[in-house]
Formats: sequence, C-alpha cells, structure tokens
Amino acid sequence: MNELPSSMSASTASITAGQSADDTRPSVDAVIAIFNELPEHVLRTAQPCIAQSFPIAHIRIVDDGSVTPFQLPAGSDSRIEILRLSDNGGVSRARNAAIANSDADFVLCLNAEVDLPSDWLEKMIRFLVDHPNVGAACGRILPNGNSIYSQWRMRYQEQPYERSSGSHAIDFATGHAVVFRRKALAEVGGYDEKLAFTEDHDICRKLKAIGLSTWVVDGCVSQSLQHDEPMQLAKKQLRHSGWMNRRGTFTDVRAIRRLPATLTTMRDLLIGLGRDLLKGRWQLLWADLVVAGCALRIVWLVPTK
Repeated sequence: MNELPSSMSASTASITAGQSADDTRPSVDAVIAIFNELPEHVLRTAQPCIAQSFPIAHIRIVDDGSVTPFQLPAGSDSRIEILRLSDNGGVSRARNAAIANSDADFVLCLNAEVDLPSDWLEKMIRFLVDHPNVGAACGRILPNGNSIYSQWRMRYQEQPYERSSGSHAIDFATGHAVVFRRKALAEVGGYDEKLAFTEDHDICRKLKAIGLSTWVVDGCVSQSLQHDEPMQLAKKQLRHSGWMNRRGTFTDVRAIRRLPATLTTMRDLLIGLGRDLLKGRWQLLWADLVVAGCALRIVWLVPTK
C-alpha cells in the first residue's frame, strides 16, 4: 500500500477555505450528468455543491436527453447552469460536453444521487495539491439505509476500496464523486464516448498511462441518495454484464440473445450463492435470489429495442 507523508506542504496550507489570497487558490467546476433522474435528487446533489467550504465556480448539470427535460427552480444559485443535449449519448459524452466548457484547475464529476458533506471538496483539493502525481481522487460512499439490498449493492456492485480504510492508490474510481485535474483530462482526450459501461476504468487507465495515479482519500465520505430496490440492482447487474444499456433496453436487438443473457444471470446467481454460503453471509442469500429473479424477468419481458 502506498504511504502518504505525515505533514502538509506549504502549497496545501495555502488553499484553506477563507484565506485572503483567493487568487492563489485552485479553481473547481462541478459536472452532474443526468438522464431521467428525479428532479429532487438532482437538486439534492447540486445544493451541497453550493454549500461546499471550498467554493465551486460553476456547477454544470448536463441533461443527457431526458424524456422530461430538467428545469431549475426559480431563484436557483447563479453558479448552476444547464447544458441540454438533444439525445441520450451516454454519461461519457455528457461529461465531456461540460468539461469542454471548463477552464478550472480541477473538475468534480458527480452522479445525480450523491450528497456531499460541506468539507468534502476542501479535503479533496488539499490532498490533490499536496500530491501532484495523482490525477484523480475519490472518497467512499455510504448507502441510503442498511437494507439487505443496500448491503448487497455495497459488497457486490461497488468497488473493494469502499470497505477499506485510509488513503491509498486504487485501479480506478467509480463515478459517484471524483475530482480530476482538468488539464490531465484534456491531455488524454477526455472520456471515450464509445464506451457504455467501463468509462470510469478507462479514464483512470489513460491517466495512469501519462504517469498519474488514482487514489481514494480518507475522510471524504459522501452519502448515496439511491434507494436500493431489487429491480434497480438487477438492471445494474445486466449493464455490468453488457446485456443492457442505461436506457433500459438490450444492447443487442436480436431476441436470440436472451438465452446467453439468461445463462450469464444463472452463472452469476450460482457464484453468488456459493460465495455467500462459504462466507456465512446468510442475510445476503435472499438478495442473491431476488436480484437474479428480477434480472430474468427483465431478460424475458423487456422489449429488445
């Protein structure tokens, strides 16, 4: 595990919120890509951005072709902007569109169902200023409640670093809340818009290729607003295995593809049941069965186009 220095550098101390020499403080823009998200969840993500102790210059909400276009309430903070895309092209294209409009030193990319504590960004920027060879940094996320489905998601659909401690290097950061060096994103060409499922892994791989690592930062903990339901988890499982896209339709329109999707789901179920039996995670066995059942229901009932 990579070790951190025990003391802050002079550059770190200079970014503390409230300092008088604001012109020496790095600038940050936030990007929130949305597609058919609940408006209240979008606003609950945007409002903590406004309240950060380390100020965000621009908060760009990218509406990626939602069926009902997202509208800002009257009297919203002037830092919030909406970029509206005519059709749904995926999270990579949405983020790239907002990043192309930024000239900030750092870019915070957020999912639409994440709530940040007020000191989250200050801690993150302090870490990044103190570690110039880190190109992307994220924190850990808490589930919304402690249901068996939330426990199942955190163990099997989130990354292992969510259950680790301390600050350390990781292979890639999931897109809940990640801060990037904007110039580094430009250098690697931004997100690959052809990728539908592995954009987070790919962007961190490209940063690594130019000598910049990805870290999880201790003490930066956000709160998920997502209510974990079996059908939602099943859709995510099918996306991870490549059978569905974010619109909720199949990636391959041929109905014959339902059979291999079924076999993949059954394989994942057997692996999950065996894993939880061996580890004594009895409470998760029910979630294994229910999520797999929902996935099979989707495979055979959701239209292929």
